[in-house]
Parts: sequence; structure tokens; C-alpha cells
Amino acid sequence: GLSSPLCDVALLSCGWWAALRRSQLSGLRWGEMTPRPDGARALSIARSKTDQEGHGETLYLPRAADEDRCPSRAMTNWHAHISTILGADPCRTAPRLPVFPAVDSYGRLPPDREQWRALDGHSINTLVQQLAARAGTENPKDFGAHSLRAGFVTEALRDRKLTPVEVQEVTRHRSLDVLLGYRREIESFETSPVHRMIQALGASGR
Repeated sequence: GLSSPLCDVALLSCGWWAALRRSQLSGLRWGEMTPRPDGARALSIARSKTDQEGHGETLYLPRAADEDRCPSRAMTNWHAHISTILGADPCRTAPRLPVFPAVDSYGRLPPDREQWRALDGHSINTLVQQLAARAGTENPKDFGAHSLRAGFVTEALRDRKLTPVEVQEVTRHRSLDVLLGYRREIESFETSPVHRMIQALGASGR
């Protein structure tokens, strides 16, 4: 995996907020990243499992008030780091370079940018597990690249922040069945008698 914390934060933010599959994270190129006047970044996704004709889709990394948790800022910081390494803006001068390149066992990028290769799906999985372990999670092996996509869906549906249709616009699921499954799992706990009972016990101070 990559050794730069800037890359780690950018990858996690990008995968979560855009609900990307690991193949899409691996396939991102700098020429597909476009800054917007409002501070957000647009991602042009060329092809996905639900876009077999390859028409492409545009997704967004929004600008957040909390800069420590801002997905656009995370990508901007990583972009600035890569620009420093290259001595130029990769979006303009090297649009086919991978946004998340692989490094050697010492955490170094190849000196020749023509030899840069994208971080593959397996490496992205491993990176997410390593970061989960570093965060102190009990079972880091339960996490992977898909956890970013699943995490977005779960959080978006919790407390009805977004409707399933709105979530579908981000995730590009062909069917609502999968999303409705997430919602049923969330709501089945929140509306269950044991959940209401524990809340009542807490309120009564027992």
C-alpha cells in the first residue's frame, strides 16, 4: 500500500463519499478529476457494473465546513503532494496517471512516472484493513474496500438522511432491492422492542 497519510485520507474519503467500488478507486485517473468553483471536485467515472454501455457518470467530492473531514480538501492535499513530486499538475500534464499509485516495499514511487501503476483492488482491501486495525477496531479483517461503499449507504439511510432513490443516484445500484435491504436492517433495530426498552431504561437512570 501507499505510505503517505495524505493518500490514505484521500482514498478513504473518495471511496466513502462517492460510494466507489474498489475497481473504480483503482481505475481513477488524474484527468478524470475536475475542481469546481464551489470548492468541490467532480469525478468522471467512465464505466461501472451498472453502466455496461460505458456512457460514464459524474460523481462529486463535496466541500465540507469541517476541513478535517472534508473530502474535497483531502483530495486537494493529495493532489498538491503529487504535483510537488512531479513538478507539475498531473491533471493537465499527466492525465492518465493513476490517482492512487502503487509503491514498492519501502513506500517509494518509481522514479520514472511512466512506470507508475494503479494500486490494485487487493492492495486497497489490505490498506483499509490496516487502517481499521490502526483505528482499534476489534475485527479489522471484517473490513475491506467494500466497507467504504457500504458505509456510505448505511449512514445515508440512517435517520433518513437520504431517501433510497437519492442514495441510488450516488451508488448507481441498478435495483433498489439492495438498498432497501440496508434500510430494513437499520430500521429493524431502531424500531425493535429491545432498542426502545434500553432507551427507556437509560432515560429512567436504571
